[in-house]
Amino acid sequence: MIILFTADWCPPCNKMKAETFKDKEVIKLSKQFIFFKVDLTSEGNKEAINVAESYKVSGIPTLIFYGKDGKKSKESFSGYIDAKEFISRMNKVLNTDSNKKK
Repeated sequence: MIILFTADWCPPCNKMKAETFKDKEVIKLSKQFIFFKVDLTSEGNKEAINVAESYKVSGIPTLIFYGKDGKKSKESFSGYIDAKEFISRMNKVLNTDSNKKK
């Protein structure tokens, strides 16, 4: 599972949306995850703010990865990353899960 915390007014979020999330390999690999987006664009969105606080989000964009075992992955991060780095992190999450089953 991936939880994305983002906002329309966030330049690094917009850059990831325009570049990282448009990458064909990112799109293909992301189909192996359940993807949730928490939109923090509106300051009045109390539910989104509460969710961000519960996950201790200190900046955006923030992506939190959970493996199939339900544990938060160390691959979670805040800030912009390019497609290559995002793919690398997704693969690490997927490989960590599969290695635990062996």
